[in-house]
Amino acid sequence: TIPSATVFPAGHILQVVTNVVSIQHSHSSTTKTRVTNGPYVVVTTKKANSKIYLLCDTQTYHYSTRTDFFRSGVGSDTSNLSGNTNGLTGPTGGDTGWENRFYHWVDAPAQPAGTAITYDGVVFGTGGTQIYWGDTGFKQRITAFEIAV
Repeated sequence: TIPSATVFPAGHILQVVTNVVSIQHSHSSTTKTRVTNGPYVVVTTKKANSKIYLLCDTQTYHYSTRTDFFRSGVGSDTSNLSGNTNGLTGPTGGDTGWENRFYHWVDAPAQPAGTAITYDGVVFGTGGTQIYWGDTGFKQRITAFEIAV
């Protein structure tokens, strides 16, 4: 056991949390929707003010599909963690078909040690078109790295 007073250098990975599932989530509006049946991770911070590096790999169907991260458990829920209009993976062009999507983000929630923070995927489109996040024939994964600052 590492004593709680131990000081880790900036950039040190304090913990890794991952979750893998196999689901399909469909959606047909511009509303940023939490993929509630998809993978999610709960990070209980080991140190105060840590940064959380998030990775997600999934599959999406339809070129208008956009993705991002959802954060809950601290302050108000955030359905577009990146703040980008097109999310972290914007439209891919005119092709309609399945695509592998890999996206990442560094969150700085500025919370004390022991805070439980939940991260999920978010999906949204251009509206009126059925889009999909995840395919049951494949795996979807979210991984979170807590990083010392």
